[in-house]
Amino acid sequence: MVIMASQFTVTERRESFAQVEALQRIALLKILDYIPNYLKDITVLPATLKHRILFLMLKRGLVSDSNIAQLLSDKIRVLDLKECDVSDQSLIEIASKCHFLQTLDLNALKDNRTSVTSNGLMVLAEHCPNLQSVHLRRCVNVTDDAVVQLSKCCRMLRELNIGGCPLVSDVSLAAIGENCLHLNSINFSKADVSDEGVISLVRGGSVSCLKEIHMDGCVRVTDESIEAIVQFCPNISILLYHGCPNTSERSRVVLEEVLASRSKMTHLTWTIY
Repeated sequence: MVIMASQFTVTERRESFAQVEALQRIALLKILDYIPNYLKDITVLPATLKHRILFLMLKRGLVSDSNIAQLLSDKIRVLDLKECDVSDQSLIEIASKCHFLQTLDLNALKDNRTSVTSNGLMVLAEHCPNLQSVHLRRCVNVTDDAVVQLSKCCRMLRELNIGGCPLVSDVSLAAIGENCLHLNSINFSKADVSDEGVISLVRGGSVSCLKEIHMDGCVRVTDESIEAIVQFCPNISILLYHGCPNTSERSRVVLEEVLASRSKMTHLTWTIY
């Protein structure tokens, strides 16, 4: 048998592995049809197979509070839950099992996400200090408490999306500015922030890293915020502030001067009032 196996060409071996891979995928997809019946069996599967099942379930929005505990392990680095209906209960499970998690996506795709709150996020932040990318768009029950905890516990944070979180205020931006020294992208569109918070953010430790700011729909910010961003963020390349009714022609003039002297700005949007 060993002699026969050694006679396979490289191409034949690749084709054989591809066939096995295809059969495995078909079997895993079939398991998804009966996932409630197999949860206990999934728990004892090798990590590689468990992760493949998790990936397929995430893409289909099948992960929930009732099954996530059986699917997690400490080898997971990325969790994209935007298609899934989960709550603080799932965040607590993630916190207990995924200590090396780097990316978490809880963005709401359609309706606002109400089942994720600061309570779950604070536990998660405490136990997942390696988080670098956190997306919480339209998680409307997220408050400053959660964002402050994230900023203090997850010092390697590079991307943060808290857009559409109406309970987030200047307190959050000040904490991010103070603690997140590696931040390069932030979205706080439609948050309850003012010039005070924006200025605290851009005068913080991440000024040399910050490249992308989404602050559209922030009705309390004025030209002072735009001027501060231009002054303190030399590497800013994306700035979105359309729908900010308290900005004026003054901001446009400042930005035109920047565009004339810097080549890094690639995406800029504003509304003329």
